[in-house]
Amino acid sequence: MRHNAIETIQRYNMLPRGSRVVAGFSGGADSVALLSFLWELRQELDLTVVACHVNHQLRGEEAQRDEAFCRNFCRERGIELAIFRENVREGAKEAGQSVEEYARELRYRHFGELLSSESDRIATAHNANDLAETVLFHLARGTGLKGLVGIPPVRGQIIRPLLYCSRAEIENYCMENKLDYITDSSNLTDEYTRNRIRHHLLPMMEEINPAFVKSAVRLSKQAQLEEDYLEKQHFAELASLSLGENQWSREEFLRLHPAMQKRMAAFWLEKAGAECSGKKIDDVLALIARKGTLELHKGYFLQVEEKKIRLKQALKQQPFFSVTMKTGENALFEGKKLLILPINREKYKFFANNQEEDLKNALDYDKIDGIAEIRQRKPGDSIQLAGFTKARSFKKLLNQRKIPIEERSRLAVLCDEKGPVWLEGFGVRADALPDEKSSNIILIRVLKEL
Repeated sequence: MRHNAIETIQRYNMLPRGSRVVAGFSGGADSVALLSFLWELRQELDLTVVACHVNHQLRGEEAQRDEAFCRNFCRERGIELAIFRENVREGAKEAGQSVEEYARELRYRHFGELLSSESDRIATAHNANDLAETVLFHLARGTGLKGLVGIPPVRGQIIRPLLYCSRAEIENYCMENKLDYITDSSNLTDEYTRNRIRHHLLPMMEEINPAFVKSAVRLSKQAQLEEDYLEKQHFAELASLSLGENQWSREEFLRLHPAMQKRMAAFWLEKAGAECSGKKIDDVLALIARKGTLELHKGYFLQVEEKKIRLKQALKQQPFFSVTMKTGENALFEGKKLLILPINREKYKFFANNQEEDLKNALDYDKIDGIAEIRQRKPGDSIQLAGFTKARSFKKLLNQRKIPIEERSRLAVLCDEKGPVWLEGFGVRADALPDEKSSNIILIRVLKEL
């Protein structure tokens, strides 16, 4: 194991001399072997080694046992240890994530908190079996070349010195060096997808080919090599297509090989923070072929014109603010000024007879239910405008008017406690319109952008 790990460190230049290394330390065989190996190496490479244990509080007394083991292991050797505790099940529920996903993000977040410079490294104990399991996991879900890499040996400041060492090699290293370790009981269940792959699918693959893990490692290394080359080509092509910040030539894009087009579509999805699935990539490519606008993810839009592809971000949601609607009051909203003007009934009648366009923005202040607020539109908003027999969703109204998607969050909405009363550019809710009995009529006037 030691020879294999040193070769991996040298091949990928994982540990510059004088580095500070934060080693993830669960107390299992893999992490014990990693920490012990790095501790051995500290004088040779002038390393500062710090262990980090994250107690997920998922297994009661067993989790406490694991933490105590890690404390004792590090105390006996004089290794600095940082411990973090969090109830992962509750955290995952609040975040709307799976326990596995949340726990993984939590670990890396805490590892990152211990870094102090760009030369620092986070070392995790992923091994060749983990790599093979990950490749199988990606194949089961559907994957491209990146998925065949499985687990990269280096990702930013994260390094994996044991990635090409088998689990058997790691356990032999522990035995030869008389290193105790603990077993996480959750690894013995089939509760998690990766455990089912480890317990059932991987053994079946090894029945077909006893050297399957080695084969998966070879595949991963080759995929990593090709992925590195294609990524460099991708950024070169991206630069050649550039028409300015977040803008690219559609004509030149359409001339690219389909493989490079897919890679660029994936890049735009990742930049928007969207899931990079095969379907989403196909949706992006279809949009570029036909032109139009597509929301990639939470306010990020890809806008495709005849000659240009643009990645745009809508303005972020603004907080609510109250409007008391006193004479001459105005509100700043999305770079516009909303002026609240009182008008008397006679003036309203005069404008009404002359069909003044502004009057679609006039309402009876006394018909407002509770406190009025101005905000952006929200999912599910609807309004019953004058002349309609029922409420219509904002989405439908905006679609019919062909308001560009990226502009919709910039429209002002006046709400009371019943819901939207007025939508900029569309008018007032029918039950808030002035009538012959109205005495407090106000007009909302939107001034041009500042």
